[in-house]
Amino acid sequence: MLKKTAVILCGGKGSRLGSLGKKIPKTLVKIHSKPILWYVLNELAKNSFNHFILPLGYKGYLISKYIKSNKDFKKFDIELINTGENKKISQRIEKIKKRIQSKHFIILNGD
Repeated sequence: MLKKTAVILCGGKGSRLGSLGKKIPKTLVKIHSKPILWYVLNELAKNSFNHFILPLGYKGYLISKYIKSNKDFKKFDIELINTGENKKISQRIEKIKKRIQSKHFIILNGD
């Protein structure tokens, strides 16, 4: 099967979210009872993306826990990569670039 990779950046600290950003990463902020990440993954899947790389940073363990405990995502090929809490976007991409499995891919923010 042809791989179509999406890199979803999930490393920001959410400092503009105030106290909410201190509790959870921006990617897990809920809209209509679902985290933003749920919408991002499902929209990408609807558009034929079948390989997802999530470079994790700030509170990445919460994102990992959410992905692993959600049965909706069992059908997806998701790689959770801890890229460090205080890394710049360019450093996160450098750490995961060899995992990109398609000639044409997308990189987007998880929020």
